[in-house]
Amino acid sequence: MKTQQNQQFSEELVTIATENEFLTIEQASKFLGYKIKTLYKKNSQGEIPYYNPTGGKVLYLKRELEEWIKNGRQKSGQGMGQFINYLTKKAA
Repeated sequence: MKTQQNQQFSEELVTIATENEFLTIEQASKFLGYKIKTLYKKNSQGEIPYYNPTGGKVLYLKRELEEWIKNGRQKSGQGMGQFINYLTKKAA
C-alpha cells in the first residue's frame, strides 16, 4: 500500500513539476541532446543541476539547464582550437 502511495505521489509531483517548467530526465535528454545514461552520469559527477525530491524521479529546471548551457559556451576561437587539436591527435 505504501509503495503504491509513493508511486502516486511521485507521479503527481512529476505532473506538477512539469507544469512549472521542470523537465523529467526523458524530456531533459531530448532538450539537451544527451542520452539518459549520460545525464545520470553527469548527475552523479555533479556536472549538471538536477533535483531528486522523492529519491526516485530526477527532475531538471529548464531555466537552470539553459544557464548551464550558456555557462559552457566557449569563445569562438577556443572551440575551434580544441577541435583542431582533437583531429591532429586522432590522425597521429
